[in-house]
Amino acid sequence: MRQLKAAGCERVFRDKITGTTADRPQLAKLMKRLTPGDMVITPAVDRLSRDTTDLLVIAREMQRTGAGIRSLAEPFLDTTSDFAEIIFAILGVAAKLERRRILERTARGRADAKANGVKFGRKPILTPHPAAGGSQASRRRRDAAERRPLLQRQSEYDFAAYGLTLRRAFATICRWGGQFLARVARVIGVLSNVAALVAGLAAMATAVGTFLTVQQMQRQMEASYRPELTFARVLLKAEPDSPSSPLPTHWTEQPRYPVSGTTTSTNTITVPAWFTTNLYNVGLGAATSINVVWNFTIEGMIEEVNRLAQRTLTPAFYEYNKGALSLESQTWPPRTILWENEKKASLDYIMPESTHHTAAALRFPLTYIQLFSTYLYLQILQKDNRAETKIFPLQIDTFPLQIDISYGDISGRRHQVSFSLRISLISIVSASKRKDSSMTFDAYIDAEKVP
Repeated sequence: MRQLKAAGCERVFRDKITGTTADRPQLAKLMKRLTPGDMVITPAVDRLSRDTTDLLVIAREMQRTGAGIRSLAEPFLDTTSDFAEIIFAILGVAAKLERRRILERTARGRADAKANGVKFGRKPILTPHPAAGGSQASRRRRDAAERRPLLQRQSEYDFAAYGLTLRRAFATICRWGGQFLARVARVIGVLSNVAALVAGLAAMATAVGTFLTVQQMQRQMEASYRPELTFARVLLKAEPDSPSSPLPTHWTEQPRYPVSGTTTSTNTITVPAWFTTNLYNVGLGAATSINVVWNFTIEGMIEEVNRLAQRTLTPAFYEYNKGALSLESQTWPPRTILWENEKKASLDYIMPESTHHTAAALRFPLTYIQLFSTYLYLQILQKDNRAETKIFPLQIDTFPLQIDISYGDISGRRHQVSFSLRISLISIVSASKRKDSSMTFDAYIDAEKVP
């Protein structure tokens, strides 16, 4: 192997079969892998084959594939010339003769060894004389054993063979038993790991179930005292608040339940002097520390109202400055409303509607009432001027009013909710149908929760 590696061989094919045999697996594999231009290097020619015919056949097959042969022991060997076949034949004959001489020397050495008392083969398991030796006592025991009957000696040999067989059988059984116990131990180890894994999964599932149960209980506890605020639909009627003003700025409504802060009596509800919308608590817990913030696009609404006043030639003009809404008019009473003071409101608490049947009254912003009433009045006046009184359209675009509410529960947690209030008209009595040029309308207010 070292010689071949030193000669630069890229791959070595090695058979553990004598060279006299032509059917060798590694030689067949070498012949299949040969390509044109390959060089087969062998330590000696007899490594390819010890038979002259086989050697010539192998050389011709290699030459057909375009491969060359080079022998490390015979450097004069050149497969590219015609003289190579004669060299192969001579070397093959020499290898065959060498093989024959080796066999003769081996047979002669074996015969001499047998003549000298050398025994070939494996050692016997049982000896005919277990106590063989060169002492006198040993010879006496051997002679006594030889004088015993043949049947007795044969039974002793059989018993010894039986004992050996039993020992071997016992050793085999012990070996098999050890292997079986080792496999059982491995199976038990695997089952233990599986059981530990199942136990871990069960513990994890129990922990997850416990966590989910605690979380659900916490949610139920929170739901048991968490309030939820909402608005109900409000029906309203709008009329002028004074004979000198045609604007329907006096809004009134009839609530379903007694309103907090009002005086009630049996089957009688007293309506407050200002228009309010009712805030209900439909949750299970009381709402505390309620903060309310009103908001709408006041600048855009003022711009739209002033534009309508110019179109209808109404001598009225609204101005918003430093949080105050001012109305300047030659025919309507002037008015100033402080929007900054109306934007925010607060309540101490609202009890659940399911147990107390009460609602909190939130004062509707007068700024929004004033602008919406003027906007609606001018819209109707514009349509009347266009002689569109046969089919009166009730769908009039309005500006939504948004309310943001922040409140707490009995646990001290704060909550946020926002609503968008929209006014939908039901009926309108326009200025052209009344002798005093005023207008009234009926409508309802819906609240939509803003996400």
